[in-house]
Amino acid sequence: LCFMEKVMLAEILLRFCLKHSFGFPLLSTHTDRGISFRPARLCALVGFLFFVMLLPGVLVAQTEVSGEVSGEWTAEGSPYILIDDTVIPRDEMLILRPGCTVRFNNNMRLDIHGEIQALGVEEDSVFIWSENHDGVTGFHFHEDASEVSLFEYCRVDTTMIRLNSIHVAFRNSLFITSKIHLDHSSGEFIENVFYTDDASFHISGSASDSFFESNIFNGGLLDFQPGARLTFINNHIDLTMCIAQFRELIFEGGFIRRFLCSGGWDLTITSCGITSSIFTNMENLVWTGDSEWDEETSITSVRNCRIEGIRT
Repeated sequence: LCFMEKVMLAEILLRFCLKHSFGFPLLSTHTDRGISFRPARLCALVGFLFFVMLLPGVLVAQTEVSGEVSGEWTAEGSPYILIDDTVIPRDEMLILRPGCTVRFNNNMRLDIHGEIQALGVEEDSVFIWSENHDGVTGFHFHEDASEVSLFEYCRVDTTMIRLNSIHVAFRNSLFITSKIHLDHSSGEFIENVFYTDDASFHISGSASDSFFESNIFNGGLLDFQPGARLTFINNHIDLTMCIAQFRELIFEGGFIRRFLCSGGWDLTITSCGITSSIFTNMENLVWTGDSEWDEETSITSVRNCRIEGIRT
């Protein structure tokens, strides 16, 4: 049953119960016949029980959205279900409050020309998910979007976030089987974010000066296209593949484990622990500072490699 059908059925059952049940005994207690149920009263009781069972489904809110949106989405109106293409117009803002849930139906997208603030808190995140992993469904930031959008304390599941020529900050969030595409964008700041279950970052050659600080990458893919300039500070990277055709990549601090990095130019590694990893097919590798690697880490087919102060 859909939501409105549940409301109508619950109303009918409640009217039936009020008409037939209150003020009358449910049982007949004549001593010559013993105790017996009165059928009308029994039906009323059954109807009332069905009403109680339907009540939670009636009280659970949901909001179907499409077209132009702005304002606030809250936990009380959740889940917000995108049933058709939806847009935040230029100079408009959409705020997702703590406890808010956003669900994308198949192939639906939220096109952002204005600003979005997904403002979860540590005790109550914003939940974002889609029905499938099609590489299209999710948030699409356009060139004229505001440069102050933020995702903080969010759980993003099976959803695409595509950035085009604008800056968005991601903080204290969890990405599960989701994709982030940085296309022609710059200055992204990603901090305290946990990526797992094949979550991936795809960064185009026109994306530059993005900073990743204190994040955890557990599995998945880092795809750096030619020209990208990126800095990783105090990140934990484990069992991750890096298709690395970057122009400049810096790892400073943190820990890298079971990491395959192939391709790219100007890789600098400083004060970083590395185990069971492979670095291959690149130019200008500088490995210095208080770094260390284990015997299962290898460097092959690297031109202009300089290694200083490494502990093995």
